[in-house]
Amino acid sequence: MFIAALPPEFREVLVLRDIQGLEYRDIADITGSPIGTVMSRLARARQKLIAGMKEERCS
Repeated sequence: MFIAALPPEFREVLVLRDIQGLEYRDIADITGSPIGTVMSRLARARQKLIAGMKEERCS
């Protein structure tokens, strides 16, 4: 699985945090979401990305 395959709300926070290096508060401001939602989406995005990579490797 690649980042582009993630749902948009997960992809957005993943790119902003892990690629652009923004702080959670800044991401919350940009997305208009509470910090808790940003953290939750980021965790889910990472889980989906890791699961997809494992699946591809086993295929």
